[in-house]
Amino acid sequence: MSGKMRLNKLSIILGRKGSGKSYYTINTLIPAYRKAFPNKKILIYDTNDHMAYRFVPQIKIEMLKRWRGGGTYRLCEVDTDSALSAISEHMYNGLLICEDATKYINSKLQKPVFRSIIDSKQHNLDLVFQFHGFAVCPPELLRQCDILTLFKTDSPVPRKNILPEFESIMSAWQEVQAIKVDYPYKTIIIA
Repeated sequence: MSGKMRLNKLSIILGRKGSGKSYYTINTLIPAYRKAFPNKKILIYDTNDHMAYRFVPQIKIEMLKRWRGGGTYRLCEVDTDSALSAISEHMYNGLLICEDATKYINSKLQKPVFRSIIDSKQHNLDLVFQFHGFAVCPPELLRQCDILTLFKTDSPVPRKNILPEFESIMSAWQEVQAIKVDYPYKTIIIA
């Protein structure tokens, strides 16, 4: 999340497996959010119990409704329908990061995911979804995206008709593809 940070943003991070999405989330996104909003909640929904997040304490699904104040936790619930419903109902005032959402968010958004997006303003939430690429990211998310961070990933061309500011996105994608260092990325703020 670059630029002036405020709540109620929908961010998407796209990159193939091993491109640096989780490293970026841990070392750039979370510290920037914590600096801007020291008293807000950060929840990482991680069905895979990713090694990179093991330093973050876990929270159980039944504890979400009792979570008050700030802090950073991860939820490793594998029953995604229950987890997404509980998150949609009980997550307020903070940042929700859906780690490797490719595994559990369908191309047609499930009701709890759609409800979380619709209710994000009332719930005072920023939402971050990580996907492996444009092809697997639901079109509805791409249409509503405020911030797009691109790592090495598939081409945006097949999604041209649904992407806001396609030319900027295409230019950023081409830049990232041409960079020869490890884990290049580019962030686009969509007006």
